Amino acid sequence: MEHYLGQKLKQLRKSRGWSQKALAKKLNKGTSTISGYETEAHAIPLDVLISIAAIFGVSLNELTNLKEPDAISLKDLTPFQVETLVALRNEFLSPTNQSSNLSAQQMQILHDIIKPLFPIFLI
Repeated sequence: MEHYLGQKLKQLRKSRGWSQKALAKKLNKGTSTISGYETEAHAIPLDVLISIAAIFGVSLNELTNLKEPDAISLKDLTPFQVETLVALRNEFLSPTNQSSNLSAQQMQILHDIIKPLFPIFLI
């Protein structure tokens, strides 16, 4: 996997009109160190990445081109809904049945999801 962190650093630096020397001074590093970061001759330590993100006002995810994973908020769900979603997730990650038929666990999860929607049709 290629990251191009050095190119991103150079792009941010140039967007501010800063020289390598100016950025080096802000980070308390040598100009050759900044050059090494930009050419990816040196790995950028985590503490320096945090400083770079703060100086340029970007998140670490933005700096490293990482995307935040999609997430579902459980904040407004009932405990039963949370429990059902956890069971569904666990069944998806490690199915109790490998055949094409639904397992008892899978059937129970489906029942738990459908029952609140159609309570008079399920016994």
